[in-house]
Amino acid sequence: MYQTQQQQLTQKEKLYFQDQLHHEQVCLNKCNTYLNQVQDPQAKNSIQQVQRDCEEKVNFLQNFLQQAGFPQN
Repeated sequence: MYQTQQQQLTQKEKLYFQDQLHHEQVCLNKCNTYLNQVQDPQAKNSIQQVQRDCEEKVNFLQNFLQQAGFPQN
């Protein structure tokens, strides 16, 4: 997505990115839950799109934090 180099983040920036990562993971978990409950095909497609977007953001933030020297569990 973006060219990455060793990033120099402040502690505040690290916490911001970790917080955003957490929010995206919550979004992903909610999408998974809703997909198991929804029957309407249009609603299911919409949720799947949001799910893909959240997955991309989770992967990006995890990689970004790892390359910045803050590996995630």
